[in-house]
Amino acid sequence: MTDRKGQQKSRQADLALGLASWAMSVSLADVPPAGRHVELAPDAATREAVAKAAGVLAMPRLHAAFDLTPYGNDGLQVVGRVTASVEQACVVTLEPLTNEIDESVELLFTPPRELPKAAG
Repeated sequence: MTDRKGQQKSRQADLALGLASWAMSVSLADVPPAGRHVELAPDAATREAVAKAAGVLAMPRLHAAFDLTPYGNDGLQVVGRVTASVEQACVVTLEPLTNEIDESVELLFTPPRELPKAAG
């Protein structure tokens, strides 16, 4: 019998693995002033890892498109869309159902600012 903490740790590990399977690093220096367009379409193995991390049966389609633009002197703005087909079990009948995901993404990345030193 698995306890709740064990299940939660396992789920967190699955989530980390799924996200690591579908990660991309971009340096601010790699984004020209006019911006950069990025599209991500993971292979079947990566979609399987992401599906496992999300706790769904399968993810037959997953696609992301982002426009990256510099923000201020040292920031990055990311605007785009993530779409997917997700197969999951119905909570009533346990039959597989397919749902379509279409989510917009708007993120702003800036470096951390140094906090004032505490007197002491």
